[in-house]
Amino acid sequence: MPRGLSFLPRMPERTDSGVPEFPCGPRGVETRMVRQMVPFLVLLTPVALVLGWILRGPEGLVSAGIGVALGFGNLWFSAFMLERAARISPQMLMAAAMMGFIARLLVLTGVVVLLGLLPFVDVPTLVIVLVATHLVLVVGETAVITADDRERRHDRLARQVSERNPA
Repeated sequence: MPRGLSFLPRMPERTDSGVPEFPCGPRGVETRMVRQMVPFLVLLTPVALVLGWILRGPEGLVSAGIGVALGFGNLWFSAFMLERAARISPQMLMAAAMMGFIARLLVLTGVVVLLGLLPFVDVPTLVIVLVATHLVLVVGETAVITADDRERRHDRLARQVSERNPA
């Protein structure tokens, strides 16, 4: 790898089948990210349900629950799809990310339109909670990743200092 690009991750070695071995599967990055979103989901769900009930009544409660479920389901499916695509190739990962984003947006739009036909669904509440769920879970996960990265850098720096100045 060129010297100036040493910060980039190395490509995995190719297996006998010629397919690179990526660190995915049950312990892949995407699965770990979804698991780290669960505490935020646990905090968000009751707040969304109570606000939905207070502001829009029973329809708001049902719609808030559906919005949270759709938001988390969308992020989970995205992680599932990206993890599988990463096992194939980096090009497949990029294609799955872009085309998957568009496809999931279209599917979510269709689901919201169809749910809007039901008498017990309040569409504005559903859409607001769906968007809020995405934002809260993604921002929360970003905070977790940033904190983990900061901790790793701190540990690395402490190791370097201790190696230079042995006691």
